[in-house]
Amino acid sequence: MSSTHPAVWVFGASGALIPLVLLGGSSLLAWRRLAHTYPDQHFAVETTFRAISGQVGGTYGTVKGGFRIDIGNAGLRISTWPLLRRLLPPFMIPWSEITACSRERYYFSPCGVRLDLAQWAQPIHLWNRGWRDGGILDLIQTRWEERATLGA
Repeated sequence: MSSTHPAVWVFGASGALIPLVLLGGSSLLAWRRLAHTYPDQHFAVETTFRAISGQVGGTYGTVKGGFRIDIGNAGLRISTWPLLRRLLPPFMIPWSEITACSRERYYFSPCGVRLDLAQWAQPIHLWNRGWRDGGILDLIQTRWEERATLGA
């Protein structure tokens, strides 16, 4: 039988949980700040991709398979599961706000897309293992290139 007082275990466990709570809180705050910077707008959606993984708000803002991406002429909307939308509101990024769009590899996925934004310091990463929705990468890159050449 251990002679360690139960309070030691309680304080030890809570000390280990504090960093997890802070990291989760920072990614939640980053998402909400991003949604404030790029508020959701109504636009004609042409294509929707579901179960897309991504990283928003730094290293700890990763959501695996939880993004829904709506693509239209005005831009793209990133949202999460309906149950989480009160905490993580959808946001819409106009094509004109995307300063760079490039292909990259993430974790075990064969490819992904990195979006650099005009009013946001950290890139947004989107990927899907095996790219079940194979057209998302090409569609995002094509739409961005079309808008970049129109704006130039």
